[in-house]
Amino acid sequence: MKSKKIFLGLALLGSLTWMSCSDKNSDSGRVAFDPSKAIVIEDFYPDSGGIATPMIITGSNFGSDTTGLKLWYVDEDGVRHKGGLVSSNGERLYAYVPSGLTYKRNIKLEVTRDVNGDTIFGRAGRDFRYITQTAVTTIVGMQTTDAHATKCDKLLSSSLSAPGYLCVDDEDNIFIVEHRFDDGSTGYMDCRNEKNENVKGIVLRADTKKDELTLLQENGWNSSKINAPAYSTEPGFEGMYVPDDGGRVYWSLMKGNDYAVKKTQFINPEGYSTLDDKNYKFCFVINKNDHMLYTVMYHGELLRINPKTRRAELLLKKVGKDNGKSGDGGGNDSYCAFSPIQPNRLFISFSDCHEIWYVDVDQLSDKDSLTYHGEPYAGIAAYGSVNYTEGKGWEDGSLKNAKFNYPRQICFTKDGRLYIADSQNHCIRSIDTTQGANARVTTPIGVPGSSGYTDGGVELAKFNIPMGVAVSSDGEKVYIADMKNQVIRELSIK
Repeated sequence: MKSKKIFLGLALLGSLTWMSCSDKNSDSGRVAFDPSKAIVIEDFYPDSGGIATPMIITGSNFGSDTTGLKLWYVDEDGVRHKGGLVSSNGERLYAYVPSGLTYKRNIKLEVTRDVNGDTIFGRAGRDFRYITQTAVTTIVGMQTTDAHATKCDKLLSSSLSAPGYLCVDDEDNIFIVEHRFDDGSTGYMDCRNEKNENVKGIVLRADTKKDELTLLQENGWNSSKINAPAYSTEPGFEGMYVPDDGGRVYWSLMKGNDYAVKKTQFINPEGYSTLDDKNYKFCFVINKNDHMLYTVMYHGELLRINPKTRRAELLLKKVGKDNGKSGDGGGNDSYCAFSPIQPNRLFISFSDCHEIWYVDVDQLSDKDSLTYHGEPYAGIAAYGSVNYTEGKGWEDGSLKNAKFNYPRQICFTKDGRLYIADSQNHCIRSIDTTQGANARVTTPIGVPGSSGYTDGGVELAKFNIPMGVAVSSDGEKVYIADMKNQVIRELSIK
């Protein structure tokens, strides 16, 4: 079936090229556009397809001169995407489907022509159906579930021992944090250095342009574990910040210093000298508006840290409502990401409570930092229908009814779609946050509840405890740290 579709696509593309050339060669007199008449779209072929699908659009009064002539694909939100216009003979347009239509499946087709400051308009009487093409491929590491040493080499010849979390710079370097991991049910993942010694954490850089993996940092056995990093592009402070499990400690690796490792500590907020007592940091994220570091600590405190002064500010005493883990007063492994659509909206994945919340960090002036806990977003437990133990599981659908199973690192593509490493469901979940209360939780890749390792499309792809996600520099691809398969995968959605 797949080869048949490829053949038909190539045949149609070839026919478009031949027909457009034939029209140009045989059409001795150009077909003029008549501004007194409407543009009419009578039909189009095919009626569905994905990115770069060749199309023939039939109708009248297109005009053969393509100057000022435009083809538009209008998605369900009314956003207009300019189609690839190859040529016109006046009654046929030869075109191809543009990028950017992901998930907006019912597409209106419009043809417009600009004439002396006016726009003449025509719309098709039926919708074009956009088909999303989703696939995952391995880009770093050699898949295995056996314990082994971390080894730096070419990307696909390298070995990873416990890839947990990711961040990406503006040159598409992928920074990988490995760490010793125990989720309480699936057992330990040992983090091993190149000498095959057990260590608490390793930071690596995968250079996608040079095709090489390099070691940046190693935390020995007597150190604390390291967690989900963030990359800052602020001039003079460009580099990576890595949270350490231990209280106030974190690591900075500045690009200007060739990513030399520097251990540092934030300064506790005034009045909270014991904040770091039996408290931990699982994730850093950078707000691109203020260039500050944000984290939600184990006991729920939302902190903003100035990387220049190291001073921390307590924004909220506790985000969320449940305690999660027992012991140490209760707590949660939490992971954060800022929305690209609402840049001050911080989304927080509470792994141990299987739910997602958000906080608008620029709208806290009228909130009581001791009693305001943020807003529930996704996961049935977040809304109080059930407790977090009953809310554990897998269910797609509305935000208020969805279930997760230890959701960990989260990230956003540039279109406002949130991606979630749903670790113990062995899949990647997604939410189109631009849809407001109508947003739904979906599973674009992976087989819920079924671990394994397979590259490919939605019918085939499998993961084994995916822990980390990060978006590419162009905001379109999602990189995945597939912990127990010991590889980094790339999710391409077009």
